[in-house]
Amino acid sequence: MFRFEWLALPTNASNFVDGEYLNRHGFSRRRMQRIVDTLCNEDIMYLGRKGFRDLRPNETSKASQYYPTIKFIKLFSSSLYSTYGDFSDYEPLKFDRFEAVDMPSATTQKE
Repeated sequence: MFRFEWLALPTNASNFVDGEYLNRHGFSRRRMQRIVDTLCNEDIMYLGRKGFRDLRPNETSKASQYYPTIKFIKLFSSSLYSTYGDFSDYEPLKFDRFEAVDMPSATTQKE
């Protein structure tokens, strides 16, 4: 919202089949549609660009794209100035797909 970019939210069935990204995170087509409807009904975002299914060979379908409303920006702009987490007890995030050798050093030098 602070970079003034659109948020693409797909609702077509192919994004929610077993093994796809959204499915692995617990989303279903119905759940995503309920989220989209609620955010629009509560004036948190609005539909800016309607998505479409591109049936042409080798062409990509486009998800609908949404934009935040003034209400959303006012509600959440304070989060820019909030701290999250305990920075004195910091640990780097570790992702399963990275080997330990690729992790940055967690040691700090004290002068």
